[in-house]
Amino acid sequence: MNIFDMLREDLKQEINYLIRKASTSRKSVHEKGIKIKINGSLRMVNVGVKKILPPLDVVGSFLVTFEEVLLPKISKADNKLGPDKKAERVIKELERELKSVKANLRIVIEDIEASNEELKSSNEEMQSTNEEMQSTNEELETSKEELQSLNEELITVNTEFQNKNEELTTINDDMKNLLDSIKIPTIFLDNNLNIKRFTSHATKVINLIPSDLGRPINHIATNLKYENLLSDADEVLSTLVFKEIELQTKEGIWYQMRIFPYRTTNNIIDGVVLTFTEINNLKAASDEINILNNKLGVALEYVDNILDTVRDSLLILDEELKVVSANRSFYKLFNTSNGEVEGKYIYELDKNWNKKKLRDLLEDIIPKRNFFEDFELDYNLASKENKKLLLNARQILKGEEGTKLILLAIQEV
Repeated sequence: MNIFDMLREDLKQEINYLIRKASTSRKSVHEKGIKIKINGSLRMVNVGVKKILPPLDVVGSFLVTFEEVLLPKISKADNKLGPDKKAERVIKELERELKSVKANLRIVIEDIEASNEELKSSNEEMQSTNEEMQSTNEELETSKEELQSLNEELITVNTEFQNKNEELTTINDDMKNLLDSIKIPTIFLDNNLNIKRFTSHATKVINLIPSDLGRPINHIATNLKYENLLSDADEVLSTLVFKEIELQTKEGIWYQMRIFPYRTTNNIIDGVVLTFTEINNLKAASDEINILNNKLGVALEYVDNILDTVRDSLLILDEELKVVSANRSFYKLFNTSNGEVEGKYIYELDKNWNKKKLRDLLEDIIPKRNFFEDFELDYNLASKENKKLLLNARQILKGEEGTKLILLAIQEV
């Protein structure tokens, strides 16, 4: 409620003056001995106004206090005062009220002048704003034309976007049919290892349903005899190095799991991709190959044992006439070891083997499929003992790949 609506007429002017004075001076102001009429009788009050300062919550408010005081008693001496004295007292009272009115009027005038200044400033701002509004209006007209042009461009872009969307839908359908046709279970995970997408064949490996999209991969039951799926996926996501692991399902089917980072067209890592390639037949073939390799190893050992028991010296050379292997009789006859022979050219073993005719015969065996028998070689030992050797050579094939080698048989006469 407004205090000026509640005040008596005798107090409105005084309270207004005190509030203005307290607002400008930020100090407590007081006025004493204000006379008011209540029910036809005269009363006197002291009024104080104080502006409330921090830290109180009601900062900016004014505290107005009213203190009623007793009217001064008229003494006998006052009654004996002449008209001049009484007039002087009335004049002083009127001067006090006039002083209050002048002060209040001065404050009002200052407020009016400040308001006029503010109005002038506001008027100038309004004129400036009006000019700005006109300029803005012109800019809006220009913007309207630009918007119309942009709208036309937007329509064109929207048409292109619709075409691209149709192409994207077609590509998405093609990709889905491609993934379903290759029958390789594939699962796409995001950076938090939550399921983004999976192919229909992935349900053979992991029990997935359409509502599993967005769920963590470790919350889904799998048919794999493997417990490190989550840690492997997390490792690939952190190191960006793909992994290949052979694992088996509970039904006994073997798969090769490949985990590699999911890269966007902008080369941003957005998760990992898990693929499961069935290698059941490959695994069975690998087991058979291992069995055959074991048998082959036994057979080779059997052949080596036979060759070591043959009395004739044997050398096996490759296409470049490098020694691949030799039997025990060769090492014994020439008093050497495999470390001194294997990997060396035959004509580097010693000067006895560096004979042009022998070298020409050996070099023609593989290209021309030739062979020779009973080639006589005079061999001079370090002990100055001479030996006559008969050499026989022909081409042999090694393994399924058909590696071409030369078998050189050496017989001491």
